[in-house]
Amino acid sequence: PRSTPKPSSAASDVYKRQFLMLITLVACCGNPVAGLAGQSPIYITFDLHVDPVNNNIPLSAKHDVYQERTDNIVWVLDQTESLDVPISFLSGGWYMEMLVAGGPSGEGAQVLRELYSRGGQIGSHSHNEFQSGPFNWPSYSGIPTLEESRTSWQDNIDWVNEGITTAFWGNPPVPVEEINNIKGAHLPKTETDFHTLMEEFGMEVREPGPEEDYYGYYGHHIWNPYRPSTDNLMSEDLSAPFVQVVSGPVIRKAGIHHGPLQDMTAESIKRQFLQLYINWRYAERTGAAEKVWTWGWGGHAHDFSTGSDSRTDLLDVLDWLENNFGNRVAPSGTQAMEYLTHVQKL
Repeated sequence: PRSTPKPSSAASDVYKRQFLMLITLVACCGNPVAGLAGQSPIYITFDLHVDPVNNNIPLSAKHDVYQERTDNIVWVLDQTESLDVPISFLSGGWYMEMLVAGGPSGEGAQVLRELYSRGGQIGSHSHNEFQSGPFNWPSYSGIPTLEESRTSWQDNIDWVNEGITTAFWGNPPVPVEEINNIKGAHLPKTETDFHTLMEEFGMEVREPGPEEDYYGYYGHHIWNPYRPSTDNLMSEDLSAPFVQVVSGPVIRKAGIHHGPLQDMTAESIKRQFLQLYINWRYAERTGAAEKVWTWGWGGHAHDFSTGSDSRTDLLDVLDWLENNFGNRVAPSGTQAMEYLTHVQKL
């Protein structure tokens, strides 16, 4: 895959000028409308999920992968602690099986407790894999049936539940089903079947991803959660049994994802946030009807290994948001941005 060059200092200067220009434009977009409530903050999310492990490697190598993923999650927690960024964490079943094997005193369980205690969420993320035996997670090939998809969901959700239970010494702070109520999955392949399983498993929220086609048309992602239609992922159906939360894909990556070419390098994330901010600020100043504004980025646990570009860009984006918007308040008194999880912002 092609590499993405780091932005030049000239490119960075361009973004600085754009920022100043946008702030000037916002200041001139009309006087605030008196007597009307302001907008809610722009809710920023950080989706961190664990993808399937290569099932063809030895068990000892799977343990090594588990440890690397855990170490990277620890690094993310360390970098986001001072900013009070809650992590929207979703895991595959294989990772939670390893966590359970380590027991409640194991490092994985300790990390999961810390993540949740800091306001984070815990959900289930799966591709085509199912459990065939202890630490054995093969994948369905071709186009899996609805029943095969159901098996994949069940295996992964069950192990996430077990991981949560183990992390809290058998006594989670709330029923495990209330914690593990967000799902991201590559199966089933049809939206009608996906809606069916979301309802069957009682999942209230869908992980970002399928709605990213929007970026291919408009150069930015959808800015509000909604209930998706089975006919068109970018249209709303209020009768849908779950809410689709929205976000950009993996931070630092620039390439094809879910169909369109998407740029999630640090400089592009800043540009996209400014685009969102100026729309939010215009709604603030003109007394537009209140709505939920939200956006964010994603990342796989394996993306944040030592020396990775994702680490560099994450630190860049967090620092930029904090310096420019962390304490910014609109004339209505509304904080410009706030970090929340996918579930909290609903």
